Amino acid sequence: MNFPKLVNEIVEVDNAIRFVAIVDKEGREIASNVSTNVFLLKQKSQQQTLGFDMLILKELFDLYDEVLGTQSFAHLMRERVHVLLYYVKNLIIVVSCERTTSHHKIVGIVECINQIIEKHIT
Repeated sequence: MNFPKLVNEIVEVDNAIRFVAIVDKEGREIASNVSTNVFLLKQKSQQQTLGFDMLILKELFDLYDEVLGTQSFAHLMRERVHVLLYYVKNLIIVVSCERTTSHHKIVGIVECINQIIEKHIT
């Protein structure tokens, strides 16, 4: 699997995308790319913590797997950013987008990223 190629292809989907990272099941960053200079997590320690945070969030989602089925995607809206989380096999793909991006455009971005993930991973 060429993770840097996957990350770069996702970054190129839309100019609203700020950051893409792939995190393994241990919370370690496998590959990442910042698409602009306007990324909120400027310090390396914050970027490293992001992987662990996404792993903890996945574990919370896993509590409901038996009732609702496994989690494959989540969209979080923060005050300053949209965060798209894809759970594929033992990986978490984190994509952040400009907060001013419309919901309609976010849906289009999600659909494009789904196709890219299917092409590279599944």
